[in-house]
Parts: sequence; C-alpha cells; structure tokens
Amino acid sequence: MVVYFKKKIKYGGISVFKIGIIAPEWSLERILSVTRGFDDDIDFLPFVFERFDEVNEILDKNQSTVDGWLLSGPLVFYFAKWHLKSDDKLVYCRITEAGLLRSILQVAYHHKIFLDDISIDFVEEAANIDEMLNEIGIPKNKMVIKQYSVPFDEEELIQFHLRLWKDKAVQCAVTTVPFVYQSLKKAGVPVYSIRATQMEIQLSVELLIEKIKSSYFKNAQLGLQIIEICHYEQVVEGAKTPYKLQLLELKIKHSLLTYCQHINGYLVDKGNGRYEIFGSRGNIENNITILRNAIEKISLDLNIPVIVGIGFGETVFLAQINANKAINHARSKNGIVIIRDQGEIVEPLGEQEELSYSFYSGDEKLNDCLHQANVGVRTYNKMKAIIRQMGWETFSVSNLADQMGVTDRNVRRIVSGLLKAGLIECVGEESSGVSGRPGKVYRFIN
Repeated sequence: MVVYFKKKIKYGGISVFKIGIIAPEWSLERILSVTRGFDDDIDFLPFVFERFDEVNEILDKNQSTVDGWLLSGPLVFYFAKWHLKSDDKLVYCRITEAGLLRSILQVAYHHKIFLDDISIDFVEEAANIDEMLNEIGIPKNKMVIKQYSVPFDEEELIQFHLRLWKDKAVQCAVTTVPFVYQSLKKAGVPVYSIRATQMEIQLSVELLIEKIKSSYFKNAQLGLQIIEICHYEQVVEGAKTPYKLQLLELKIKHSLLTYCQHINGYLVDKGNGRYEIFGSRGNIENNITILRNAIEKISLDLNIPVIVGIGFGETVFLAQINANKAINHARSKNGIVIIRDQGEIVEPLGEQEELSYSFYSGDEKLNDCLHQANVGVRTYNKMKAIIRQMGWETFSVSNLADQMGVTDRNVRRIVSGLLKAGLIECVGEESSGVSGRPGKVYRFIN
C-alpha cells in the first residue's frame, strides 16, 4: 500500500531527490510530520506495510525510482538489507532508551500498573535491552522480556504475549513487530509499540539526505580513462599495410565504443595507440567489469598488453591530472589503475590482489619523518597497504620486496631510512632452515 505525500518541489517542478519511507501504520504519520520540516528539494514517498514479506515487494517495485530508503526501525532494515544484499541506500530510525521509556510510561499512565505487569519483545540486533533498561534505571527482572533474532516467527511472539496475558501474568504487552501489534489488538490485549522518538527520526532523515547527496555528487564527478596499447610500434609493424592497420584500429574502436555505450561516454582517438574516454564517475565505477573485458579482448586480439589509467576529479583539469598519473603508474602494473580525487590509488583494479592506498598525507609530523627517511608518502602508504592486505603483523625485507615487485636492495634502503626516522622497529630475526645470516623482522610503529 502506498500513501502519497507530496512536498513542494523546486527547480521548475522537478524533484532533485526522492526518498521512500517504509513504515507500519502506527509510525508513518509520526515520520511524515518530521519530514515536513525538510527542504523542498526532497520528495518523500511513504509506503505502509503490515507483514515483512510486503517490504520485499515495495523494494522491488520502487527501487529504481528512489534515491534512498528511510526505514521505520531496525527490523525493517534487516529485512531490506537481506533482500537487497546491500545497505548502501538504507537508513533506519534507531530505537533508543527514550523510545523504550516512552512506551513503558504510556502503559503505566493509561493502565496504572507496575512494571512487572508488562511483557516486552525486543530484537537483539537493534540494541542491548539490558543496557537500555540499566540506562533508564529499570531492573530487567521487573518485566517479562523475550529477545529474538532475525529471522523470527511472528506467531511465536504473538503466543508469548497472549499466553502471559491469558494466564494473568501480565496486564499489557509492548512489541516491536507490526503484525504482532495488530494481532494482539484484535485479541483484546492492551498493546503498545516501541517507536523511534522525533529526535531519532530527525537525525535519521538528516543522515540519509547527507548520504544521498554525498553519493550524488561523488557519482557526478568527472572521469577520464586513458587506454594505452603498449609497444604500439609492434602493432604497426605487424599490420604491414596501412589498410590492415586501419582494420585493426577499427576493431579496437568498436570494442571501446561498445563499452562507451554502457557508460554514456565519449571516445577520443589520440593516435599512436592511445585513446581517451570521458564519462561520469558513477557510470565508470559501476561498469569496471565491462571495461576490463573490453581491454582483455583488445589485448588478446593484438597479443600485446593494454593498460588503463583512470582519473576522477571535480573538473576536467583535475580528472586529466589524475588520469595521467594513473597511466604512468599502470605502465609498471600491466592493468587498470584508478586515482581518485583525494589522491587514493587503486591497483590493479578488479584483480584479486587489488590494493588501495594514498600518495598524499595531511600529517605534518609523518611528512617530516618521511622526509628525514628519504621515503615518499606513496611508497610508505603502499608498504602499509600491502602488509595490511597480507595480514602480516611483522615483515621481512625479502617478503616485502616480493610483494612490491622490487629488489631486496631497494626495500632494504627504504627500511633503513624508516628505521632511522622511528617509523618502524626491528622486533627479531627470521627463523630459517638454510645456512647463512638470518634476515631481520620489522614492524610499523603506528
């Protein structure tokens, strides 16, 4: 079921962002009342559910039309996350001590009963109810509490409350599940729901809007891909005639143009086996597999390595700077390398051994130490990224040299500088079964 609640829209009647709200009837109007205070460039589309299997249908029918989902509570979130296999577009209204206390006070006020006359069900994944009760000064043993995990049996929760009420062990029930609430109400049980407070709803909406806008502006960044055919002179020599060379170049362009269709990109032939493709960051990042397949096909057809450098930036100029840095870096990797706008390098992209690190540092103390060690920030961060990826607590010169693809002598020089600068420490020696001097073992201090 969908209830339409239209806000005023700016920009010539076009809504900039659309947020879907999935909530049970008991909390929908409360959430909507909070959303009325937000900017007019947000369009809220509320959806009501009673059973959790209805959530899947709502998501499937409307996933492509919304920028994000605001979920009424942790239960809806876990079901949505399980169905979508991702929580990228999801934010839920958290249940805090204030929401729990509100329900307990409602029961006490309306029914003039003590705490030990209440039964409560609560999802374990949402929060620690023991800590929540302790925070508001209520002993756990004063109420009958049933904690459950997702997935769970709604009927079991209904019978838990119903049996206690029929046996006169409790006078009221407090539940977190919409269908349990409706069923108990029909059975005549005084029942209350645990809902998020207005403050929690407000914070959740703000968090989702920030998440959506951040994703939007990131995806809207410019991207430049530089594709370079290595040893292009060999392709020219192998073609033998200008006609055959043109046929080869047409095949290359056909593969790249097919990829361009997927990202809505623009292809530029720079000559001598170098091509540039312009597109948006979001489209490029979402179609990396298609790019890799296209590059592998070209490489197999030519029997020559093809490399790619991708740069992102707020402007064409910044994207070009990062793309050129990336292609220079890719020449030693024979793969796809990305440099993002904050200086983060990802290499070789999409491969099992993919590595991510930065060639910038805002830590002045670290920069001073690296200057003293005569070691670049990029090299330092790459070393730490490799050690983190390998799961090493300590490392040796030979092991690190193998992973970096450089000589032991090169790594030994770097390690010596880092040791003098106090960025690493020697923690022992390698145990080796072969004769000779054992190598030293090191560890990063920070």
